[in-house]
Amino acid sequence: MNKASKPPSYIDTATGINPFEPKRSYIHPVMKVVRFCVACIKIPSLISTFSISMMYYILAMIIPITKIRVMLIKITSYIFDRLILFLFGNVFIHVVPTPLIDTFNEPGELKKVNPGDIIISNFGSYLNIFWLQSKYSPLYVVPNDTQTVVVYSFFTLIIGILTKTPMKSGKKVKLEKVIQIAKENQSPIVIFPERCPTNGSGLLTFCEFGEKVKLFDTNFHIICFSHQFSGESPNFTCGNGFLHVFRMLGRSMASMKVKIALPQDIPPFESQIDSEWLEKVRIVMGKILRVPLLSVNYESSFEFYETIESQRKSHID
Repeated sequence: MNKASKPPSYIDTATGINPFEPKRSYIHPVMKVVRFCVACIKIPSLISTFSISMMYYILAMIIPITKIRVMLIKITSYIFDRLILFLFGNVFIHVVPTPLIDTFNEPGELKKVNPGDIIISNFGSYLNIFWLQSKYSPLYVVPNDTQTVVVYSFFTLIIGILTKTPMKSGKKVKLEKVIQIAKENQSPIVIFPERCPTNGSGLLTFCEFGEKVKLFDTNFHIICFSHQFSGESPNFTCGNGFLHVFRMLGRSMASMKVKIALPQDIPPFESQIDSEWLEKVRIVMGKILRVPLLSVNYESSFEFYETIESQRKSHID
């Protein structure tokens, strides 16, 4: 009697969820035609806006005076990235202080995000990156191992996501060095412990980071993103990234929700990051997003992409 075959590592055994599989919902064929026409109209605006934004960023980086450089980046990011979100159909973006349990009470004030603070976020849609850039102009990092992280600028991160570049390929820097640079640049840090984009159906296991790093004066914030959609999901996980951008441009109205954990719900921090604290953070994020915690990790994504590639080649043959 044959034993049951072991499920792929990218399938969560408890829920059967594949967090890397592209998600779509039905839209009427007429609406597909309408969206195609709308996207064609918007393409020139997106290209020009993104190009001008990049030009201003490059210009800002050669300015030697920190305050002027930071001010220029923040102003241009707010203007151009909000405009890009508008082109993608995100006209109204709801920023919601979110308790772990639904309540009718006022959630209270959120802590201000200061330079050098660390924002922990789910790695969902690249649209999330546009909002983060327009709001905070942060440094973006992805854990490489327990002591180092891979540092990205806004533009390299967006392009890396769309071209499916592995998120561990890049310059590795110790986290304490990144915090120092962030403070000098008057920016917070956004870290993605999942290490790769998902379809938003669950949270991957987190990669540990910040081992032996003293963080006495660093505050942590938890910001999560969720999207309601019809047709193509805003969460790009595989396929042609630039075709996905085109499809996003066809949307005229879409729902994007930014969920921010309340200060009292963020797990207490005693100066050093450890696996137990990170798991508590993951539990908080799962409750805020109302999604399950998966046993799938970043490495599992490679098996999924290899499976997709082998299926594609078999169809060609």
